[in-house]
Amino acid sequence: MDRKGKTRTLFIPNNVIDAATQRLFVVSFFVLVQAYKLYDLVVLKAVVPVAGAYTNQQLGFVIKYFLLDGLFLWSLPVLNIPLLTFLPLTVLCQTMALLTLTLFLASSMALPFSGIFLSLWKLFFDREVTIAGDSVNPSDVYDYAAHFRGRHTVKFLPDSSARLNPFNDRFCFADEPVYVPIQFNASEVAFVQVQHTSFSNQVTLLNYTNAEILRWTRDTAHLQDQADEDSVFYLELPISEPGHYRLKQVLDPKQFGVKLYRHDLFVPECPSVRFSLVRWGTKCIHTDDDMAVAVSGVPPFTVQYSVSINGQTETFPPQIIPPEDLPPLDRSQMKDIAWGKLVRMEVPLGYHIVKPGKHAIVISRLVDGFGNSFDFNVRSRDPEIYYGFTAYDVPTVSLVDPLGLPILVGGEKKLLVDVAGGFRKGDAPYTAEMAYIHEDPALSYNFTQQFVNTNSLVVSKPGKYILRNVHTKYCGAFVGKAEVLVKLVPKPTVAIAAAPIIDRCVGTTGYTFDFNFTGSAPYEVDYLVNKLVHGEEVPVSFQTIRSPELHHIVEYQPKNAGDYIIYFSALRDKFYRKITPLDRELHTYKTYFTKKSRAVFGKTHYDVCHNRTAVVLVALEGSAPFALSYQITNPKGQVKSYAEKGITANTFEIQTPLLAQSGDYQVEITNAKDKSGCDVEFSGAARIRVKPAVPHLTFKKQEKIKIVEGSEVVVPLSAKSIQDLSYSLNGKINKLVDGAKGFTVRQNGMYKLLGYKQSDCPGTASGSITVEYYPKPDMRATNVTSMGPSQWLADSFCQHCERTFDVVLSGTAPFTVEYELIHPSGKTEHLVEVVTSNAFTFGMASAESGRYEYSFTGVYDFYYTKSAMRSVAPAFDPFSVSYTVNALPDAHLGTKTYRFQTCQGNIGSPELLNPVPLTVQGAAPFDVTLKITHNTGNSEERVLQVSSLEHSMYDVYNGLDMGSHVVTIVQVVDGNGCVSTGFSEFNNVVITITEVPKIERVTSREHYCVGDHVSYEFFGVSPFAIYYTFDSVPQRAEVSKSFTRLASKPGELAVMAISDSSSACLVNFTKPELREQFESLKLYVHPLPSVIVSQGEYVVEDIYEGDQAEVLFTFEGTPPFTLTYTRTVEADRKHRKPRIFETETINDIWEYEHIILTSLQGTYEAIEVADAFCVARNHK
Repeated sequence: MDRKGKTRTLFIPNNVIDAATQRLFVVSFFVLVQAYKLYDLVVLKAVVPVAGAYTNQQLGFVIKYFLLDGLFLWSLPVLNIPLLTFLPLTVLCQTMALLTLTLFLASSMALPFSGIFLSLWKLFFDREVTIAGDSVNPSDVYDYAAHFRGRHTVKFLPDSSARLNPFNDRFCFADEPVYVPIQFNASEVAFVQVQHTSFSNQVTLLNYTNAEILRWTRDTAHLQDQADEDSVFYLELPISEPGHYRLKQVLDPKQFGVKLYRHDLFVPECPSVRFSLVRWGTKCIHTDDDMAVAVSGVPPFTVQYSVSINGQTETFPPQIIPPEDLPPLDRSQMKDIAWGKLVRMEVPLGYHIVKPGKHAIVISRLVDGFGNSFDFNVRSRDPEIYYGFTAYDVPTVSLVDPLGLPILVGGEKKLLVDVAGGFRKGDAPYTAEMAYIHEDPALSYNFTQQFVNTNSLVVSKPGKYILRNVHTKYCGAFVGKAEVLVKLVPKPTVAIAAAPIIDRCVGTTGYTFDFNFTGSAPYEVDYLVNKLVHGEEVPVSFQTIRSPELHHIVEYQPKNAGDYIIYFSALRDKFYRKITPLDRELHTYKTYFTKKSRAVFGKTHYDVCHNRTAVVLVALEGSAPFALSYQITNPKGQVKSYAEKGITANTFEIQTPLLAQSGDYQVEITNAKDKSGCDVEFSGAARIRVKPAVPHLTFKKQEKIKIVEGSEVVVPLSAKSIQDLSYSLNGKINKLVDGAKGFTVRQNGMYKLLGYKQSDCPGTASGSITVEYYPKPDMRATNVTSMGPSQWLADSFCQHCERTFDVVLSGTAPFTVEYELIHPSGKTEHLVEVVTSNAFTFGMASAESGRYEYSFTGVYDFYYTKSAMRSVAPAFDPFSVSYTVNALPDAHLGTKTYRFQTCQGNIGSPELLNPVPLTVQGAAPFDVTLKITHNTGNSEERVLQVSSLEHSMYDVYNGLDMGSHVVTIVQVVDGNGCVSTGFSEFNNVVITITEVPKIERVTSREHYCVGDHVSYEFFGVSPFAIYYTFDSVPQRAEVSKSFTRLASKPGELAVMAISDSSSACLVNFTKPELREQFESLKLYVHPLPSVIVSQGEYVVEDIYEGDQAEVLFTFEGTPPFTLTYTRTVEADRKHRKPRIFETETINDIWEYEHIILTSLQGTYEAIEVADAFCVARNHK
């Protein structure tokens, strides 16, 4: 809410960015704008001269930040952020205040403040470019103290003594200071100097005055108890950095030295250890775990750890970890103590997992190479020293057949992937790699199966199943029994043989059924017994026959007389428990009981052709043999009788004589007897209708007929009612079912009539006709080259030229030719040409370059139209005519750069020229005609032979005078002979030839020292590029008028070449003709001389009063040397600073070593050294 109690609505809702975060962003942006304003002010003051009036830069500075500040302040009310929303009057005042501040900063009144700021900026950020090309701070180059190393102090032997770490304790540095005892055998100590050498070999002298020594006073009672004399006392030295420590100097209150016992103390960083793995994970037993510990400190390390498995703890012996690729720890090696640096390494523990369950590994002890040891709490759960994981068992998995049953046809069965110890869903999925082996190797294959909720594998094929490999969710598994053979059992079958059971008086009373089975016993057969009652089947019983053997006999006899039907319906065996249906017709048996004999005609009406016989069927029921008498009456009423005896079959066929009269014949039974001589009941008669005679058949016309292949023609016949017409086509007999509408021909060849039927009666036929096809259209190409079946190639030619090829057609004009024209771009045109003659000329397309292809897909003529050819095989084989249209060559001068500039001195040196790119398109080689026009108007043409598509032209510079030259393309001829002209006038490059640049040394000085500045001056068109070598390292720099660099290290500077920017002109001073100028531009930078006192060490030499000491000075540089040194005596109580008692200068030292003898006490130190070229002074 605002001050008036109204609810404040933020421009950016709170649910997107809360108000506090918006306020932080806005304030940060304001601070960023003001900081950039100060940076812009620094740049402005660096380039704008001090003046009373504003310059354009100053005015632009004020306007820019007035707009930025105003836009920021006036946007705050729009954002409506709490604590940052002000009244318009307040915003106006803020805007004017910032404008006033900007005006003040941009004016000359702010110059004193900006000058201070610029001075601070230059102090911390001033850097110079050196001859070697790097940027350095000049103060780093002028480090003269680096040229004065070592001091030699001569002291008289004192009576007192001091010893560092008298009890030889071990120390290591962590986050807090380490206190090391110092044993003093003296009354008082006023000054202690300790030499500290870091493990990176940086030496530091730590000086402790009396006031600092008093602050060392701590509770040293535990040390004082070990003192043997009253004069012995202890102080504890605070150490806050690792490294090597040694007492360098100890003075008593009278400034006399105290005798020092040489004792080296190493204080390394304290070792640490931690696990470098994820805290919890999963592992498998019987594997070497990859757990490792990250150890830091000074090697070699000793690590001891304990392992808890499911609550049971076991401690392992210490493991010593030697350093890898590091020098061994050698305390006697003092010149290089890098072996004491902190080393970080990862080392595997090599723990072998043998038990499943929860494992916890705890590090209990760590010892570094100096013997510093750390014991850890084994009950700690600190992730640095504690590592836990769960190990899972590796099960044994077998492939088993639990039931051992074979597989059924079309059925399935289950195999089990048996896991020792039980199938655990927690370890699922189990992924098994399996193989199926069939008798036919081509049907064998490998497959992968996953088991998640069940361990069963459903198979449907017989063969061998092999378990090759198994993986659980976490681990692999051992494979036990790996193979299971699945056998296929065939379906059962049965063969039933039935024998009737005969009674002499009654007849058949039943059947004896003999069963022969195949399959697997026991067997079961289902059968159904029905009884015929008034012509309908009535079920009597449904029963099952069971047999334990392959052969079984069953007798069936119905209790009551009648007509019975027995159906054997289904079969089962041991494995096929589902019903296997039996063939109903094959396994149906009827039982007939005694009943009265009778005879009936099977049919009562027959149709017979003229002059043919007829067969009349009589059905006999009863006891055979039968005796039968019958008569035949012709259409004229004439009767003829016949008799037959010994008829044993249930049916009798009455064979009539030839029926030569058209009309109706009648056959009647006159008498019938059965086996016992009893009369047989009979009734009715059979009627035979004899059809009229069939006429002779022939073609109405005997002729030669031409047809279109695939079409048909109807040839009229001499008869109308025609059935089953048989004919031969080229010797092969065929039949025509219905020829009432005529004889239809569709194929070529000779047709002959053989016979036919009329009203199902055969007739005679004769006659023949010949049918021929009209020839099919075809087409072929001429004046082209064959490249294979259906492929032709025409000669290639140039783009936009005219070429043709011819085709010859056969068939009946007019022709329709369908073809496709495939352009080089991939575009396909579907075209149709109507040709009225047997030859046609195709014009070859050449609008674009590339490969064209005419693909002829179809040809049709007057008879064989497109619709007619759909149903027949064409005589025309599709073919294609392809050819290549060579593109006209093209050329382009230049790439992104169309102006080239060089100096006249570079002509003739291709390596110094910028090549003019020429890009050519077409078939190599090319002849390119160029036109070169000078700015005076003179021009010439040059023919350039080019063998590649990308060509860099250097020869185009040859013969060019100073000035501008426009190079254009006139004509290009490629390797195919194709010519391109008419190139655009904008396709050109401009080559400008200028004069060469010059360079001179600013001074005649040839020798310089490190820390000096070297300078060269250039003449020509700036900016310039200078190529030089310094200390044999190639360098390049771009400058305006002069080249000035700081000499940061010794070496030889040789100017190799220079170039200006206007012409990219390169003057190569390494050419033989410029050798003299090359030598005159050389400069030599010499190193500053150095002097080393006592081999660079701070040597304190104790002598007895009256003896002499040697002070050795070693020089580096170019002799002769000049040395200035001082002898300084430590300050007494009256003088706090050391006093210089004498200063000596020695000239003309031609050797690199110089020794002075002294018997005076003091510190000898060099303060100035000079060699043949340079001077170095020790500014202390």
